[in-house]
Amino acid sequence: MVGMLESSLLTAQQLGGRFSILTPGERWPKMIEETVYDLGLARRCLAIEAINIEDLKLPTQREEMHRRLAETLIRHQKRLNPDVTIIGGAAFAGLANSLPAQHNSRLVDCFEAAILQCQALMQLGGESTRIL
Repeated sequence: MVGMLESSLLTAQQLGGRFSILTPGERWPKMIEETVYDLGLARRCLAIEAINIEDLKLPTQREEMHRRLAETLIRHQKRLNPDVTIIGGAAFAGLANSLPAQHNSRLVDCFEAAILQCQALMQLGGESTRIL
């Protein structure tokens, strides 16, 4: 099985030294923090920041969600200067490529990371691989 969080953490670890995570919803940071700790990545994780989108009606207000994410990302990168920022959560899937990244920082879309890891595993012979 391939999880979006685990795939994006692995990708962030491979792409840079320190990473941060932006996620939709207030309930996710604690769960993400536990996984980061369990995987031994806590010292490399600069921050896990929730973006409140619970008041939005998705998908009709997707542009407002994108605006909030972009504004938070800019502040987040200026404050923390991470090597990699994970754009987490299914609600944010597909948005990383349209976001402003600092020239020295990379963005990882958690859904894209999971898809690409799944494809790699399938090519390497993991026929039973599936995305969570």
